Amino acid sequence: MTVFRHLHDLLSDHPHLGNQLFKHGRVSNRLVKLLTCLPAPLKHLRVAEQFDGDPRIFDGFMSTYAALTGQDELAPADMTCILRGKKPGTLLQRIYHAIPFPAPFLPETDRIKHLHNGEAMVAAAARYENCLRNWIGEAHRGEQQFYEVVLADGSTAIAALKNDLPAAWLLEEVKLTANGEPDDVLQEELSEYLAKFGVRVGPTLEAMLQRFGRSSLVEAEADLFGLDADLLEFLGDVG
Repeated sequence: MTVFRHLHDLLSDHPHLGNQLFKHGRVSNRLVKLLTCLPAPLKHLRVAEQFDGDPRIFDGFMSTYAALTGQDELAPADMTCILRGKKPGTLLQRIYHAIPFPAPFLPETDRIKHLHNGEAMVAAAARYENCLRNWIGEAHRGEQQFYEVVLADGSTAIAALKNDLPAAWLLEEVKLTANGEPDDVLQEELSEYLAKFGVRVGPTLEAMLQRFGRSSLVEAEADLFGLDADLLEFLGDVG
């Protein structure tokens, strides 16, 4: 009875749905539930079809939208996009790509340009014919930063920095178009230039620590805390 009441309310408040649903044929319970959930401007059958006629898909869309925007309701501009036929997933991706990444470690100079959001990453991926767009999540989480850099010969490349804190940022790789690599002289000059801003080159801090082996690190921790090294290693194994 609840579904029929919802359908009656829908048709009473939004009479344009009558013809749409009549042409649609059999009206399922979940389609009625979805139409009931949709904001008033979106109560159209073609919009419901964009969510596969399933209220659970719409709920998932709205949860993702709220996580991205901090808003529980669709902005008027975003509702207009959906009304015009933009796929919900495409809208979410556009919003996601427009969100700025964390502040850049490097300053912007005549040789350094930070790829500041997903849109910039996608555009650079097209220009450089590479897979930069696959690293947008890492850039959002602050694990990596990406820059378009000018090399000493005037050519441009993409420089990837790895967050190696507390040992600052590490130059991970430099790639030309189609993932080509600059020659050693250009790479070295760029490394020296970036070093002026505190960028390291070489192994990660974790890799450097691992060179000393577990026993050496345990002894260092024991000295630091005034504990017996064998006891500390035993506690570490138990943990």
